[in-house]
Amino acid sequence: MYKTLLPIWTKNYESNNSKSNFTNDIKISFGQELVEKMSENEFTIGKTFKIKSQLLGESRDLNIYLPLGYTQDSLKTYPVIYLLYGSKDEDFILVSGIVQFGSFSWINIIPETIIVGIENLDRKRDFTYPSQNKLDQNEFPTSGKS
Repeated sequence: MYKTLLPIWTKNYESNNSKSNFTNDIKISFGQELVEKMSENEFTIGKTFKIKSQLLGESRDLNIYLPLGYTQDSLKTYPVIYLLYGSKDEDFILVSGIVQFGSFSWINIIPETIIVGIENLDRKRDFTYPSQNKLDQNEFPTSGKS
């Protein structure tokens, strides 16, 4: 068993209204008991593919989210969002979750969408233009290769 400190604050207010029975009372409770882990499940929102880029001379992970109904209707077309900061540690899970939620039939604020998250290995190299500034070149030696 683990204990954690979770303060619980409640306050009842005394009222000048004679119909109210509230009194001024503050309660603080610490030390909620947490149960032991009963089960463990996978948390999956997509698939990861590793590709080797001959142009870049390195491998990249592509994280792919497919809408829930994607395999049921192969003739249906879907918009695609490409995330340049698309690793699992960057924006992939957040954006995929928002798209999934927004495309539920009872929400229906965006269409079912495919998300392609491209892992970034060196954002200074991949997303900056060449600079002739010596300070840029010294502080960011890998920059300017986009």
